[in-house]
Amino acid sequence: WAIGAQRYLYLPSLGFCLAAAVLCEAARRRRPAAWALPIVLVAGFFALSVSGAGQWRDGFRLFGAMLEHTPDNPLALNNLATHHERKGDRERAIELFERSVQLDPEDPMAAINLALVRSGQGRQEEALERLRRVQDRGVRNRELVWIAMAIPLRLLGRLAEARECLERARKILPESARTWHQFGEIALAEGKREEAEASFRRCLEWNPDHTLAAQRLAALLRERGEPARSRDVLADVLAGNPAFATGWNDLGLSLDSLRDPVAAEVAYRRALAVDPAWCVPHQNLGILLLKSNRHDEAGEHFARALELAPTLQEARVSLGIVRLEQGRTEEAVALWQAFLQAAGEADEFAPAPWDALDTAARERACAAVRAIRDRLARPLRGLADEDL
Repeated sequence: WAIGAQRYLYLPSLGFCLAAAVLCEAARRRRPAAWALPIVLVAGFFALSVSGAGQWRDGFRLFGAMLEHTPDNPLALNNLATHHERKGDRERAIELFERSVQLDPEDPMAAINLALVRSGQGRQEEALERLRRVQDRGVRNRELVWIAMAIPLRLLGRLAEARECLERARKILPESARTWHQFGEIALAEGKREEAEASFRRCLEWNPDHTLAAQRLAALLRERGEPARSRDVLADVLAGNPAFATGWNDLGLSLDSLRDPVAAEVAYRRALAVDPAWCVPHQNLGILLLKSNRHDEAGEHFARALELAPTLQEARVSLGIVRLEQGRTEEAVALWQAFLQAAGEADEFAPAPWDALDTAARERACAAVRAIRDRLARPLRGLADEDL
């Protein structure tokens, strides 16, 4: 726990304070011999602080250092697992969550997190069963378990049961940002957009930094034709959560709707700075650059999006458009042919090189591409993972 406490108490700084006090006193008295001790103290505590600072650099280092000293620390295991899950390493996260649950069965958080990972894998029934077992143990913070149970129930389409879980959570904790967020998700699933918007607003009243509620609310406002309000919601939450890549991507969508391409480009690039391996902002930035006739840059981002997500057909079609603008017709057609073949369309000309096609076949190819271009070559909204 000493390593964890350092992060909040900044104990290594105590050495600097003591050394500075001795140094000032020695200087005040003009005693040169007294400088030796302050110098040794400054050097020693500086080395300790540099060593300690490395452990605070990120969650992986901090909780990894805690586990080196206390391998059976359930809190550190749970927190380290959460970082692995956010990085996409779900198998390692599951292993750590399970160890945390074994060490502290009365703390529901690791069990809830483990169930939500299973839910994210599409294993809703398993997630529900795990959460029911947690409830049966009579753990503390039972309202969190009820809220978590609403997630797989909603994803299974059992919306009435999901609402019932949230109502049970409200009996324990009447007002909670987590509860209002899940009420909003259920309302969205029911097509009740006004109710969803009200629920997300209530969530943000209780927790202004709730990123998922802000993302959902911003999307509703943008779809309703209010991109300025959508921009403001996202800007507020990003001020306190600058590492929210999905928020930066969606802010770019709102700014693009406001016809502010310069600011939209900055937002997409901020999303990529946070998560350079995410295909969605690459695709959206490529579209923005394409509309500005910056074909070479746009092509780089479309190609990167396709490399990261080979099934992202939006990137395939968009890259074909860029290649056509660059005069690289054969590459453009190959990209479009790959899409059309995957879609089961235009098989008659797919195997043939462009120059071998007659005029009618070329017209059919261009018509097919035009038909999908407007549908696919558009900005993509980020999809956030389920979370409490």
